[in-house]
Amino acid sequence: MTSYLSRSLGSLLCLFGFVGAAWGQGRIDVLIVCDTDTKLAGIERDARALRSVFETGIQDPRLLRVTTFTGALVSPQQVFDHYRKVQVGPNDALVFFYTGHGATDPQRGHCLTTERGLIYRKDLRAAMQARGARLNVLLTDCCSNVVDLPPAVMTPGAAPGALPDLVRPLLRQLFLEHRGTVDITAAELDQSAWATNLLGGFFAHALTEHLFSFDVKGHDTNGDDFVTWAELFQPVHDQTQFTFRSFRQEVLANAAKYSGRMIAALQKQQDQEPHAFSLGERGPAVATDYFVPNLNAYVTFEPLGQRYGLRLTRPPLAGSPLLPRQLEPGDMLIEMDGLPFRHPVDVLSHVGITPAAFINVRNDEKTPVQLTLSNQVFTPDWAPPERVARGLGITYRLIPLGQGTYGARLSRQPFANAPVNALRLEIGDMIVSLDESPLKGHEDVINHVGKTSLRFLNIRTGEAQFGDVLLPPQVVK
Repeated sequence: MTSYLSRSLGSLLCLFGFVGAAWGQGRIDVLIVCDTDTKLAGIERDARALRSVFETGIQDPRLLRVTTFTGALVSPQQVFDHYRKVQVGPNDALVFFYTGHGATDPQRGHCLTTERGLIYRKDLRAAMQARGARLNVLLTDCCSNVVDLPPAVMTPGAAPGALPDLVRPLLRQLFLEHRGTVDITAAELDQSAWATNLLGGFFAHALTEHLFSFDVKGHDTNGDDFVTWAELFQPVHDQTQFTFRSFRQEVLANAAKYSGRMIAALQKQQDQEPHAFSLGERGPAVATDYFVPNLNAYVTFEPLGQRYGLRLTRPPLAGSPLLPRQLEPGDMLIEMDGLPFRHPVDVLSHVGITPAAFINVRNDEKTPVQLTLSNQVFTPDWAPPERVARGLGITYRLIPLGQGTYGARLSRQPFANAPVNALRLEIGDMIVSLDESPLKGHEDVINHVGKTSLRFLNIRTGEAQFGDVLLPPQVVK
């Protein structure tokens, strides 16, 4: 039988805070704290769903960092250490999500009651705000029952002072175009927050469903093509309340199937209503230009049909190969070596003497140009690191595709005797499955032997192609 649990003495605080890189470009730092030692129903589902929302909705690797704490890592010390040490810039956002137990102390307010100590909401909020990020979002799926709590185990010290198709518009508006503090918990004062094994926390389920919809129009109640946290909060509130009422009605109508303690708790509690302490405010959009080392310039990546253009956002830096060609802010590179840009990392795959083409901002004409690019290209902060799969004979970067899957995008020409040469793979092509299985990490790229079916996206056409390759009989890492 599915178990139904109340997250009282501890339902959880979910805190979303945005944190970014110290050099001033907007980044989102997501800390997911899942107190698995509590054995509460559905909390691991909550954590997975929330992580998937971000990794699916923000596939720009430079903008997002997600960290998950479970088990022994769930403690006041670990949480406050994270916010003391994480790099934060003025355009960044801090996101904290906690799933576990929570309660309200009559004197000290709302609290996360982890298995390894208490985290008071006001202390956590202060620690996040002290970092000076543009936006702090606190979302909590936990009870708010009034309980006399023991003294805190730890008193934290003061914390020391995009692309439309890679960042879904709903997440961009909520996390990159707001400022201030968003602070929401799953239940009003003296209410329990409820969960089931099937749904997880009722609040977390509603929240992730609405975030995962990526639906701007459906949440934009005033018709200005922008979703505020206030506009998102209302349907999340209503869905949480509806789920609880339906659950309560079903349990009370079949009381013989459930424990007397559960029946008594539900008879006492008429509703579960999420509470918003604050909802932030709309702020200016965060600049998300990229430093490209082989061009020694800053660009934005703008969609051009099924490809991207690289538009200069600042004058090229000293020593840039663009300077002799008199490229300036607004000019847009559209190809190199005859290849389009199908993903931001494609620009890093070009070195040495490189024919290119750009659109001149002054006359909108396509202009050919020859560039001499550096052969010493480091991996910038926004790009996934290079990896090698010797069995396939490739050097590649893992590109998030959503739902926890990746593509292996070739960053260099395949090795001379690489098995993939039979399919004529080249720089920029992206392997998306092997033996009809999606790639969920480096291990899935290297752990294939013998005859292997391969599916990849062609850099020139953007179309999927299929073929078989013969890999070494032993895995070569």
